[in-house]
Amino acid sequence: MKKTEALEKLFDQWSAAHKFEVFCKDGIVDEKTYNEQELNVLLILKDVNNAKPGEEVDLRKSLVTRTDEGRTWFNAARWCSGLLGEKYDKTKYMDSLKQHEVMKRVAVINLKKEAGGARASDECILTYSKNDAEQIRKEIEICNPDLVITCGRVVFECLKNIIYEFKPDEGNLYGKVVFDGKMNKYGNYFDISKFLHKEKPVYIVEYRHPNQATLQGTLAEHYENMLKIRDFVLDKQ
Repeated sequence: MKKTEALEKLFDQWSAAHKFEVFCKDGIVDEKTYNEQELNVLLILKDVNNAKPGEEVDLRKSLVTRTDEGRTWFNAARWCSGLLGEKYDKTKYMDSLKQHEVMKRVAVINLKKEAGGARASDECILTYSKNDAEQIRKEIEICNPDLVITCGRVVFECLKNIIYEFKPDEGNLYGKVVFDGKMNKYGNYFDISKFLHKEKPVYIVEYRHPNQATLQGTLAEHYENMLKIRDFVLDKQ
């Protein structure tokens, strides 16, 4: 079964179990393009905002069609360019066409599948992560990433403490990619390869949300951080 088909089956079961007014689909944006990459990159965020009851929400479609979400997805696309190995500086130029091109190459999921308001509190995300931990693990397994970037500290904490339940004594599974400047508190990682039945490590790396990235570093600095993450992962593999 193709990954996209497996995701659709999972979403049908997930949606039926919860009866959300709006179930927000996500995952691998374009399976053919995703499979062609040297690294399968997965971004994980909190939730989708402001959907209306009865509205169809599918992040896989909106990431390659919408032109009004540049605050978040222009930065995410810049980051993915670095993670995917574009070694030249793409930080000074981004538009919707380039965003669509880059995001076709990755996977993106939200922990909270029910659409909400303009903001979701950390407590809200923790609750959804607890309730849907099994489904979230399954979705990540289907996406079969080589690298996971969490967009926000609470997302990293939910994955580490709730969804995968890592314990402090698992020593070598934890570490830190060292960033310079304002992002030096980020970069923590842990390995989920055993959950994905892979021999090579699959790191979940803590990063901040892209829509306010320039509060903690410049566009160029974030891009360089993504290259550091890529080099670290490839070195470990």
